[in-house]
Amino acid sequence: MRYRLLAVLVLSFFVVASCGVSRDADEATDSLVVNSDEEGSDDDDDESETSTTSTTATPAPTSTVAADEVAVTIEFEDGTVVETLHGQVNDIVIPTQDHADFTNTVFQGQFPPGFDVEILSRSVFVQMMDKELDKIGASPSDADRDEAMVFLLGQLEGALAQSGVVDPAAEGERFYEEVPYLPFLADFQARQIALANGLAAAADPDEGSPCVSHILVETEAEGDDLQAQLADGADFAELAQEFSTGPTGPNGGELGCGPADQYVPEFAAAMTDAGLGEFVGPFQTSFGWHVLVVDRFEVDGELLANEVITNGLTAATVTVDERVGSWDSAALTVIPAGS
Repeated sequence: MRYRLLAVLVLSFFVVASCGVSRDADEATDSLVVNSDEEGSDDDDDESETSTTSTTATPAPTSTVAADEVAVTIEFEDGTVVETLHGQVNDIVIPTQDHADFTNTVFQGQFPPGFDVEILSRSVFVQMMDKELDKIGASPSDADRDEAMVFLLGQLEGALAQSGVVDPAAEGERFYEEVPYLPFLADFQARQIALANGLAAAADPDEGSPCVSHILVETEAEGDDLQAQLADGADFAELAQEFSTGPTGPNGGELGCGPADQYVPEFAAAMTDAGLGEFVGPFQTSFGWHVLVVDRFEVDGELLANEVITNGLTAATVTVDERVGSWDSAALTVIPAGS
């Protein structure tokens, strides 16, 4: 499972990177998806979820506030209270702002307005993720941290290359060592990976999304013949490769994982009625005749992680130092003071 930050424009990536994670799509799929015009349902994940947003207003810098003063307090639904100090935010903001090479190269010499608020918003999500990780007895592994770091360095290298840096890989590694904002982002992402994996491992597999494969043929008789071969022990994927007229035939007819209601009604009904491993069909849709099988159920850990973070912060009471900003409970982000 590959995770990546929901990054955006290369030079603004480091300020606006999303709180969510998403997977790369594995394959093109047949157009049984409702309202799809092409012969293939898109298996791309939504890039979605809860995200912090960058701001254009410039808040009062937290560096003007004593390091041991509270910047944000979160009271969770269970009564647990956690705090983030101004000093914790300043430990990321001030060295990043003072690192001229990084600011000039990545931020084009314009230190982003609202950077303090961006970090403060992320700190709220860090506290929420840490609470949920503790609840399931999980924490970021070395592999999680390595994956997050490698991806971040790749994004940074791309940004530096577009900025004309001669050796972007080496410069990116140097920045990672010297600018605390970058390890902060990687650690943030590692938490997301750990939470998604932990929730997926703890979930009931039968409650996951069905993963379905199908064979598409032109006639009912061909479908009956496929069922007979399957009853005799033929391999479903091999039959799909040999006989399916749909674009997923070459990869064994795999349509991916997702809810039944994303497909046309006839296919959705057959998929819903199918037992795990049961060969269903032939049945007809506007595309032709199908034989399908639900191969497994897959729990979407990223979706679960996003849900628990969103639900947890929606139910929590978040109080922000009014000199810096206020909490927007609808957008789940800190709004800078005066905006």
